[in-house]
Parts: sequence; structure tokens; C-alpha cells
Amino acid sequence: MSSFGRLLRIASDICTLAITEYKARCTSLPIPVSDSYLSTATSPYTLTMVRTIGLLGVSGLLGSHLLAALAAAHEKGTLQLVALARPSSDTSKVPAGVEKRVLDADTASLEEVQRALEGIDVLM
Repeated sequence: MSSFGRLLRIASDICTLAITEYKARCTSLPIPVSDSYLSTATSPYTLTMVRTIGLLGVSGLLGSHLLAALAAAHEKGTLQLVALARPSSDTSKVPAGVEKRVLDADTASLEEVQRALEGIDVLM
């Protein structure tokens, strides 16, 4: 399998894990949550829960711009931010207070991906 194919498989696994985790968390809430709530941004829990956002590629062109915007929201307390980067990535621009986790999508096993995504509600 090519590196690109492996990356797509890992991205698919990550999305599946994130959706499964989100559904599991919602089933423990006092109000029933249907799949239609999970597929829209208008969930009644959006405004009341502080989400944990995992950001991939924080040192890249797009990721560095997203980092600036999400870090500002993190400082205001509207979300928790977790920066996910390769071991070789320069994470010096990740602000203090933002959690950093290592995830190398080229070599990570499913268990390593699960550990890196633990507690993350949304992956960008």
C-alpha cells in the first residue's frame, strides 16, 4: 500500500473512532441524542459543552493559521485545544497552555492513534 493509501486508511480509522467516541459520550447524557443530532452542528450540546479540538499539522501552512484562531478560542475558554504533530515537527509556535501530542500518521499503529485521540471530540 502506498504512503498516501496508508494515510487515507488511518484518516478513515480516526474518523470512525471519533464518531464512535462521540456517540458513546452522548448516550451517557440525560437527554436522548439521535443520529440526526450527531450529523448537524445544531446539537443542543454544542453551546453547553466545552469541546476538545485536536488539530493536525500545526506547523504546516493551513494548520498554522488554524492554530492561531483556535488558540485564541482556547485562551477564552470556549474550547480545549490539543496540537497533534509528528515527532520531527517544529511545535515552537504552539502557545503555552495548549497540550501537545505526538502522532506520526505514517507509522502509527491503531493503538497509538487511539491514545493520541483520547478525549478529543473534533479532529481538524
